[in-house]
Amino acid sequence: MAKRTLDKIRHTPGSAIAANSLVLIGGQLFASSAAIAANAVGSLSRFGVFENRAKTTGEAWTENQKLYWVTGTSKLTTTVSSNAYAGRAYAVAASGATTGTIALNAPA
Repeated sequence: MAKRTLDKIRHTPGSAIAANSLVLIGGQLFASSAAIAANAVGSLSRFGVFENRAKTTGEAWTENQKLYWVTGTSKLTTTVSSNAYAGRAYAVAASGATTGTIALNAPA
């Protein structure tokens, strides 16, 4: 069971989590700042601004645009579909960019 605080949770993943990853847990997205080994306790952030997060290429982001998490690709997208709400674009990102900056779990 994850111990929760306002902005971070302690989490023990069944498989390793890479540094600078986004992780969907219980329908909510969290960010890792450091790698977490499988079956080891680590810290994940629920809120904040995170740079260089994988985005779907071919989509340009405008500042404050709603972003969603695509579980199948582990990338952020502007497409709602059945994707989980992730937050808002913190900065503009070109359509050809492979990463972007997100305000994680910013109010929809």
